[in-house]
Amino acid sequence: QMTAGSASRRVPFFVEAGGPAYELVGERDVWPWPFPEAATVAEHLGITGASSTGMGTAPGIWNAILVALVGLVPRPLWRERWFSEGLAWFSLPLVWVTDLFVRETHAMRVEVTASDGRRCVAVQAHQSFR
Repeated sequence: QMTAGSASRRVPFFVEAGGPAYELVGERDVWPWPFPEAATVAEHLGITGASSTGMGTAPGIWNAILVALVGLVPRPLWRERWFSEGLAWFSLPLVWVTDLFVRETHAMRVEVTASDGRRCVAVQAHQSFR
C-alpha cells in the first residue's frame, strides 16, 4: 500500500534531550511518503516485519504545499518519472532561495524493534555540506 501526504505524526530526531541532534532538529512533523527503501528493507535484509517512512521539511509551508499536491495530483502521475523529475527541477530554485534564509539541515531517524521487543534507535543530523 502506497500512502502519502496524510496522517502526520510528530517524530523526535534525537536520542537524548540536550544532545546535538536535539539542538539542531528537535521534533518535527512528518507525513507518510512512499520511499522505496522503507517498502523493500525487510526483503533485502531477509527479515520480517513492517516498515514506514515519513518525510517533512521546514519551513512548514513546504509541507502544506506537498500535502496539497498529493491531494490534487492523481496517484498514477506521481509514479511517472517525467512528472517527479519535472517537479523536482521546478522546485529546486525555490528551495535554494529558501535555504539561504533558513539554513539547510538534513536529519534521519531509523528505529528497529526486534521480535522480542528490544529497540535500537539511530539518529543522524547535520547542516548541509554545500
